[in-house]
Amino acid sequence: MAPLMKKIARNIDTAVEDFCKQLAARFDLDATEVSSLWKVFQSASATKKSKGAIKKSGYVMFGLEVRPLIGAEHPDWDFVAKSKEIGRRWTALPVEEKNRYKEMGIATVVTAVASEVDDEEVVMNATQIDNIDEEPSFAPAPIKKKKTPAPAPAPAAAVADTATAPVIQDEYAMMSLKDLKNVCKTKGVKVSGKREELLDRIRNAPVATATTPIVATTIATVTANVEEEEDDDEKDVGAGTPGSVGILPEGLEEEEEDIAPAPIASKKKHKNDAFPAMASSSVAVAAPAIVKNTKKPSRWNKLSTEDLQSQCDDWDIDFEVDTPREELIRALDNYIH
Repeated sequence: MAPLMKKIARNIDTAVEDFCKQLAARFDLDATEVSSLWKVFQSASATKKSKGAIKKSGYVMFGLEVRPLIGAEHPDWDFVAKSKEIGRRWTALPVEEKNRYKEMGIATVVTAVASEVDDEEVVMNATQIDNIDEEPSFAPAPIKKKKTPAPAPAPAAAVADTATAPVIQDEYAMMSLKDLKNVCKTKGVKVSGKREELLDRIRNAPVATATTPIVATTIATVTANVEEEEDDDEKDVGAGTPGSVGILPEGLEEEEEDIAPAPIASKKKHKNDAFPAMASSSVAVAAPAIVKNTKKPSRWNKLSTEDLQSQCDDWDIDFEVDTPREELIRALDNYIH
């Protein structure tokens, strides 16, 4: 037996001895007797059990009896020579003698089976202990259950924001973009931008009080309208044919940012009735807002004077031969707008 197996066997024997002592102390038994019962059981289980009694033939029984005699007569013969002599004698043996040896083989099988049964009964009687309930010497380890993590509580700031959310969010959330721009005009805030930007401006717009002049809101609305008109003027014109109203000559579709001539002052003037509150109200009115000229340089600056004159001819714009270049550009711009 290998050293490792011997060590394992010693550890097992030591553990069993301890168990037998604990068992005897608990149930008032003799520790030596319990230990001896374990040793009997261990020795019986260690014995290799036969798969079953093998039936021996008459020839085998005859060979077992005759082989020693042949060895005594011929001590110099080897195993093969002895086997040949056994076969020769078995062939010359009468039938009655052969049957006798066959019966001897059957009797040997019955005796072997009876002895195995007696051994099993001894082992079973040795391992039986009356009125002893065996219990495990160790408690099974508890099964650990994984705890599912509890959902994190919502941040207090988010709860506070939800609780204090203004009603205006639900009021304007379903409005169209056009309606939102109209609301921005009435509140005097900027109307350009995306939907989210307009909603933010409406929510953050200051609430008008009774002492706030009405004229300030009107001026802001008119200023926003002027800005929208100027933004519309900067857009490209629609489709058409070259030389007709609505399309620019080839090469003028894109603007060049590096050309920046002196801006031309806007000629748009507002009528006196554009500010009705100023004429009918006696409240002190702030100075009207000054609208800055944010128009980009004219797209006609890229053409020569001859090309400008040709374009004026195509659009039936009256001009003189000595008309300055700036006047031609202004006339073309006014014709488009």
